[in-house]
Amino acid sequence: MGVDSTEHRRHDESREELLSSQKHPYSVGAGHILSPKKHDWTTQLALPHQFWHRSWNMYLFCVAGIGFVIGHHAFYLSLEGSIVHGDDQLIMLRYGTALAFAAKASLAAAMVSALREQAWATVRSRFLTVATLDKVLSAPQTPLSLLSLEFPRKAKVAAVLAIFGWISPLIVILTTNTLVVEPAIETQNTACPGIRSLNFTFEATNDFRSTPKIEDFFQISLSMWNTTILDPDEFLTSATFLQRPVTDPDETFIVCEKGWNCSAEISFVGPAYKCQELARGVGATPRVLQQQSGNACLPFDFDMLAPKGNHTWIASATLGEYHDPQLKDVGPGGIPTFNSPFPRNLGAFRTEPVIWVGYAELVNTSIPPYLVERGQEFNAEAWMPNVFDCEHYETRYTAELRYRDGVQLHVIMSRQLFDPIVNTTFQGHIQAVDRTEDNTTATPEENYVLPRDTLKYRKTAAYHSLGLFLRNMINGTISEPNTNANSFVIQTSLIDQRLYNARSNMVSQLEKYYETLVLSMLAKPRFLPVVWASKPDEQTGIRDSGSGPKEDYMYPCQRERAAIKFYYRSQILFSVYGVAIFFTILGVTAGALALRKNDGVPRNTEFFSIVAATRGSHLVKVPWNGAEGDSGGVPKEVMRMEIGYGRLRTAESNVVNQEEGDDRTDSPKPMPRSPEFGFGFEGDLH
Repeated sequence: MGVDSTEHRRHDESREELLSSQKHPYSVGAGHILSPKKHDWTTQLALPHQFWHRSWNMYLFCVAGIGFVIGHHAFYLSLEGSIVHGDDQLIMLRYGTALAFAAKASLAAAMVSALREQAWATVRSRFLTVATLDKVLSAPQTPLSLLSLEFPRKAKVAAVLAIFGWISPLIVILTTNTLVVEPAIETQNTACPGIRSLNFTFEATNDFRSTPKIEDFFQISLSMWNTTILDPDEFLTSATFLQRPVTDPDETFIVCEKGWNCSAEISFVGPAYKCQELARGVGATPRVLQQQSGNACLPFDFDMLAPKGNHTWIASATLGEYHDPQLKDVGPGGIPTFNSPFPRNLGAFRTEPVIWVGYAELVNTSIPPYLVERGQEFNAEAWMPNVFDCEHYETRYTAELRYRDGVQLHVIMSRQLFDPIVNTTFQGHIQAVDRTEDNTTATPEENYVLPRDTLKYRKTAAYHSLGLFLRNMINGTISEPNTNANSFVIQTSLIDQRLYNARSNMVSQLEKYYETLVLSMLAKPRFLPVVWASKPDEQTGIRDSGSGPKEDYMYPCQRERAAIKFYYRSQILFSVYGVAIFFTILGVTAGALALRKNDGVPRNTEFFSIVAATRGSHLVKVPWNGAEGDSGGVPKEVMRMEIGYGRLRTAESNVVNQEEGDDRTDSPKPMPRSPEFGFGFEGDLH
């Protein structure tokens, strides 16, 4: 019997439709099987049937890339200015390169995802040759696809995205040199051992009959009763010749480790000279010195100084000096040979001599200092007479002890003046009638420092002895012609050795000279006032550390050394990443728009996407294998054909009919098949 083949095909298609309906979500109602329910593209993205939508990968990669960029910047910013130790530079650069690679990979992945969506959107909107379509879809795999002229002409956005994907390694290359190193100084706030300071209280409490010993060596006082001792004078002379504080070279590396420069700030109370200018310039009238205890006048004629006079230096520094011996009838050590009562002011410090200094300063070196032979006649245009005074005060010093490359360079940073050491004013015109050999009179007499006030007397004697060395060094005159120097001042830094004239800014120069003498005491640890900076109530002696635990003698200090530090060139990193992020955002935006054109259905160049897109029957009419069969290639004439992607025309006309003779009332009614999408040639697509 004959069978209509058309009816068999309709029957088979109806069975396929029914089988398909069991595997896909259809809407069911009133016994009818309907086509799949359609949603717009935004609704499809939010459907709850999947935890993760493949289209979100593009956004995820973009956000991750920006996150790695921020992490890269934060990492390098945390290293900015930090010191490089050992292999830190190599290690940190590797970490930075890893972050740069992660940022590059994420941004490139976002662009590749956008490129795939854009490729599908391109073939949906225009026809491309098979060769060009092949280049578009293979652009993420090979840069040679960009050599096709039709590719950038017909798929401009996709071409730009592909170019970015292939040049994205420049991100890693260009950001590598954003973290560099530069010379720097490594500074550490730490604690150093063996730092010394001064405490003149030990002079006040010292009994010369029982001076303490440390490490079997007697400690040395700056003075003894009725005299100063020679050892301090010899030591301070060394400081004078050195023109800087004397230091102990063996102490340097005890305090400061080799390879480091160290500094520490100490504070102590000691003697200082307060100097002030009284007159300056030819014809000036010197001011009266106003002391706390009275007024005093310049003891020499100001006109004795050049250019009017022939003196370039006049220093009167011993008026009211302590007289030795105090009595006529004394034995060894100045001890009286008679019994009490002794004179009331015996051994008293009646005043502390004021230093009066007049000097001629050479103010114009561009003209000859003398008009005729040396010293015969001064050039008035070249010289400036000056006069100043200095009073001896007790002062709180703040000093910085510096240890540089094995050399100690100590300086006074600041000082706070208290009271005059002996608060009296010398009265040179009044004779002292008090049964002593000391003819010094000063007012007020009640401010004399007497031996009965033992603690104050001993400390005053120490201050006086230190000041006496300075006054003995500068006391005297220098005159012309022939540079007649009656003073040791020419051995000091106060005098310019070329013309033996005083240096400029003499007021501060003399104060600093005395500070040099005070700081030099630190290099002679056998002096009574030398103590540990961390324990100012303990004398050091010649020991390298105290008698207690070592950590108790550590003193705050700062040390530094040459080093290299990280320097973050943020502008380069911002520029590179800024361009990359800008194009990535544009690419993701293009990908999002392409996804919308694709009805929210994400596609890529993976196998399942290609199969889904090429299942249309319209492609079978093309001889893909050519005359040679399956040779792995495609004929050139096929590669030149233009192809597109979209809804296939024949999908709308297919209708599923019921099988003949089936009169069941519950059979599904014929419904149009869902539209099919795929690749096709012109005329095959809507």
